[in-house]
Amino acid sequence: MTVLALRRRTHVERKVLALLRGEDTPPLPVKARRLRRDSVVSVAPSVHARYFTELRRLAVEHGLAVQPSATPFVNMDELRLLAGLAEAQRIASSGAGFDDPALAMAVARCAGLLDGMGLRLSPLTLYGAKLHAAAR
Repeated sequence: MTVLALRRRTHVERKVLALLRGEDTPPLPVKARRLRRDSVVSVAPSVHARYFTELRRLAVEHGLAVQPSATPFVNMDELRLLAGLAEAQRIASSGAGFDDPALAMAVARCAGLLDGMGLRLSPLTLYGAKLHAAAR
């Protein structure tokens, strides 16, 4: 299985991977805190943890490996989940790239939470998993 150094991923990808791996909710960027304070709907950190726990559970059920939080590497399955989250954050998303409706819904829900936290994954994240899979 191909693995990549976590430290070489973007700041936002590292924060998203921390959530996906079950670490405590990372602090929000200042801009996101301002947006959240001004917004009508605010989501408690426990909701973030619950939704990402559900996403992690469904991913594992579908054969995707999610590393423990202290792992210094990112595997292909985590890159695929990042790509799915990045796709779900786009207006013209085609369904996050997962066949199972429950997994696709969990990805979409977590992508919405990430948007609310000000954690927007780069369009390059969409292609990361495909590029690394093709290089194998």
